[in-house]
Amino acid sequence: MEHSTSIAVAWQSFAADMIPLDAPGSQYSDMRMAFYAGAIHCIDILTAPVDGRIDAPTVNRLHEERRTFLREIKQRQQMQRGTP
Repeated sequence: MEHSTSIAVAWQSFAADMIPLDAPGSQYSDMRMAFYAGAIHCIDILTAPVDGRIDAPTVNRLHEERRTFLREIKQRQQMQRGTP
């Protein structure tokens, strides 16, 4: 999944990479709702300032969660392809 400048572009990239072409419409809709809910929650976390500024430890924690998740995705894809 590539970096993007909007939630909509990130969703389109995610959907193209992660949702099977034969997925039912309800799966697509449910995944879109979950994707946007997660994005909105992250924005809420990042825009809840502590003493008028963004909390660096929170940003670092979110970044680490992102890195961990991306590693998990990469490992899953490698297992599905049968590569180490």
